[in-house]
Amino acid sequence: MPTPTEPAEILRLAGELLQVVLRRTHLSSAPDLATIVAEEARTIGVDHLALYILDHEQKCLVPVPGPGVENHHPVPVQGTVVGRSFIASSIRESHGDGEGGACGCHYWTARSALV
Repeated sequence: MPTPTEPAEILRLAGELLQVVLRRTHLSSAPDLATIVAEEARTIGVDHLALYILDHEQKCLVPVPGPGVENHHPVPVQGTVVGRSFIASSIRESHGDGEGGACGCHYWTARSALV
């Protein structure tokens, strides 16, 4: 399946993915969450997925340990594409050397149910 590029389609698929993830993880332990979300994301054409959670001070989004996030690092909420996506609960696109340690074209979306 090709990776969707239209924001409405991404949002629709993200909603469906969230429903499946919630169904699969309601009895799972916290360390399993990133792996399950990454598995389900592949079913909609996502090659790489990293989950970020808000730190206690609410200043940075911190990557959740999981497959493929070894090179990711915390990203400030203020002044970043990732932070703007989180604050606005909207989809944001970034290109090039990505925030959080990723490269290429990225779509960031905030899902407060996962945070």
